[in-house]
Amino acid sequence: MTTIKRRLIRVSGRDVHLLTAGKGSPLLLVHGSPNSSSTLRPLIDFLSREFLVVAPDTPGNGDSSPLPDELCTPTVFADALVELLDELGLAQVGAYGFHSGATFVAEMARLYPHRVSALVCEGLPLWTQNELKAFDGGYLQSYAPTHDAAHLMRLWTRLIDQNWYFPWHLGDQGQAVDFDLNDVERLHLRAMELLVAGDAYQMPYRAALRADGLDRLKTLSVPTLLVCQSQDVLARHLRRAPRRRSLKKEQTASIRALYQRAREWFKAHAAPVAQGSFRQGLNRFIDLPEGQVFVKGDGDPSALWLHDAGESSRAAPAARMSFDLPGHGRTELACPENPQDLPGLLCKVFEAVHADPEAPGILGAGLGYQLANIVSGQQSQLLRSNCGVPDIAPRWDGGHLTSAWHFCRFRSQYRRWDQRRPEGRSHCPLPSPEELQARMLDVLRAGDQTLRRILPFSVAYPT
Repeated sequence: MTTIKRRLIRVSGRDVHLLTAGKGSPLLLVHGSPNSSSTLRPLIDFLSREFLVVAPDTPGNGDSSPLPDELCTPTVFADALVELLDELGLAQVGAYGFHSGATFVAEMARLYPHRVSALVCEGLPLWTQNELKAFDGGYLQSYAPTHDAAHLMRLWTRLIDQNWYFPWHLGDQGQAVDFDLNDVERLHLRAMELLVAGDAYQMPYRAALRADGLDRLKTLSVPTLLVCQSQDVLARHLRRAPRRRSLKKEQTASIRALYQRAREWFKAHAAPVAQGSFRQGLNRFIDLPEGQVFVKGDGDPSALWLHDAGESSRAAPAARMSFDLPGHGRTELACPENPQDLPGLLCKVFEAVHADPEAPGILGAGLGYQLANIVSGQQSQLLRSNCGVPDIAPRWDGGHLTSAWHFCRFRSQYRRWDQRRPEGRSHCPLPSPEELQARMLDVLRAGDQTLRRILPFSVAYPT
């Protein structure tokens, strides 16, 4: 396995999150909708053994900022990719895209052929007019947060149905597919991607559906490989592609064979070797031997703010530098099995951000309050309570999503979420559905294992 790093780059005033790995001739990899670059990790690992690989989250997906609502065309998404290449200092790349991502890299290659040495499109959509009409009946459903959490079950049901039918919203009137639903972790990851994107997930979908793939293929001049697996729901689209000298069509029986074919294509049409310039913004990832840490802001390191268990740096006060604790948010350091080891791990983070652990300005909430006291020498160890922990381990029926949602509701109203007596009520205003969703995502990012280890330390304050 190669080392895959996360980065946050500022491009035209937007945050663009991307995964990078390897060195050599550069490749740009673009995921499908409504997912993120994390779905491409196996391909990144495979190709980065011989190439420099850059895989961004498309605007509005993953951790990348969305584009303005009215800018929903494939050309705008292609322009956004070129702006990213400009920011990274990559004059030319080999480009790969999956489904809607294939639409965007094909558009980029069509408009900017000098920026693309070779193109690999996996499952490029080439819709008929009748197929496009089918998407008008509710395919791009809204999952805007609702007070009663009904959007969570609607979203989970969609994820199941799209493993049975394509398009999913047509039910048995659509094309029957039969994917494995035993991997509940995979379903959960897809749910998280939709929840993180919110209704911004619709934008790249709409853009891809507006593209006339056949017309665009006729004007492509770069060496192009159209490829898909035989079980791909868009496999039949491959037959619709025109015959052209610069265009090759192939169907593979396995994902491994597809990866190998993509590698061969990029090696045969390699872009010049480049290093790239990965200059991060105020919100950034820093590297430690144990993994990457997400840091928010570049304020005074002596005025750090540490968040509570099951939360993230998102909750930090304005102008305060913060970071996601191990096991939380976007930090990739795991939460130690023994939470008492957390302060030692934090000292490494403090050193990396040039913060003095004994500075009086370090503050926090709950667990973060205790950690601030320990690293400053005011407390010897974490104090634990017998606080209950909600069951948020992914379940086949999606019930873990509503468990996390209601945990956040109760946590906002009681000193102890699991002791819901009147005398423990805080009488704080109930968070909006949007704020509850953000808190729920923090809880789900921490995950069941981390929450079980660390939540009991969130309500035990020093006496």
